[in-house]
Amino acid sequence: MCSAGFSTSYGPANRFGVDALYDTHCNTPRPTNATWPANETDVLRYSFGYCNSYSKYYFGRIPSWAHEDLTEMLAIDTEGNEYLWQFRSDNQVAHAAWLAFHDHVTTKAGGVVNSQDGWEPKVLKGKSPKTKQDSFMYREQNGVKSILMDDDNCDCYTTLNIGHGMCNSGHDTSYGPANQFGVDALYNPHCNVPRSQVGLTLYFRVK
Repeated sequence: MCSAGFSTSYGPANRFGVDALYDTHCNTPRPTNATWPANETDVLRYSFGYCNSYSKYYFGRIPSWAHEDLTEMLAIDTEGNEYLWQFRSDNQVAHAAWLAFHDHVTTKAGGVVNSQDGWEPKVLKGKSPKTKQDSFMYREQNGVKSILMDDDNCDCYTTLNIGHGMCNSGHDTSYGPANQFGVDALYNPHCNVPRSQVGLTLYFRVK
């Protein structure tokens, strides 16, 4: 933005994203386009506190002292969506996510799929999920432990899609290429897969 409009001398129109907090020139918001760190094999690899605010990325977990039914998770992507979830021990999908984010426990394909429980976020900004979020996985795919929350354990209509694309116990290349890593936007109305052009930040709060 520039005054009441936008100046294309600083960057192209209709390009969205964020700029760094420290901007020494006239940079405009842009997608992350970050390179996946080659030595990382798990999107929840690190215990809470391992990284600091200067880290370029943080594949960390919720701290051990947090209590499941008192903890919220806020997700903000670079596509203009903000979702808030409340963990619940009596909800199969929410509990599987808690086991992953808090206890580092995997959920294989078919372990939580088409559950009677849906774990729907409160939409603070952006669009609501396309379908009921009743399925969850946290497992290894193409060398990286990845997360998928959607309606059927297979890439489409996801909210959390972090690491590598997954479809049931494998990966479907009709949705995206193999060995492409990153995150997807929170609102996925089609069959998008994780990619470097999207950024995602997760926060927790114990009430």
